[in-house]
Amino acid sequence: LALAGGTLACGQVIIHSYTVAMFYEQMSLPLVQAGLMLMTAQVGAVFARPLWGWIADRTGDCLGALMVLAALMSFTALASAALGPGWPVWASVLLFLAFGCTASGWHGAYLGELARLAPQDNVTTATSGALIIIHVSSVITPILFAGAYALIGSYSLAFGLLVIPSVASIILLRAARRSAR
Repeated sequence: LALAGGTLACGQVIIHSYTVAMFYEQMSLPLVQAGLMLMTAQVGAVFARPLWGWIADRTGDCLGALMVLAALMSFTALASAALGPGWPVWASVLLFLAFGCTASGWHGAYLGELARLAPQDNVTTATSGALIIIHVSSVITPILFAGAYALIGSYSLAFGLLVIPSVASIILLRAARRSAR
């Protein structure tokens, strides 16, 4: 489950680190509008965090809800690979609203499930250990993204590569579900 947190964090850190650069440099939006694209993703996260928690509570399957979230993040990552200067701004807004709902909407449900699954006397240790992995991922991911961008020369295609950690999240969450049973 800790490794799943590390893979889930990849999308969030990339959105926060590279959205403005992509929309300014690749999509030729004015800097303020490029910043508004990042804000759109963050607004999505604000509304999605309680929504994903509600879904996890309603279904009684937090890991299943997180797998759906990761699958939706995979689709938004793949859709972002198609972004180009011809895209209408409204379509980019909708895409990054959805991207924010997934890439930055997982924390509450994730940490709640982590605490629920941890032995009662080790919740603090389990949570802090998982957060270490998440933060290490948050340091490494932008470096890997920069390398991918340098190789392929396209922010949108590099964003599309976020499908890899998203699919890894699904696999790791599925393994955590089996282990929890």
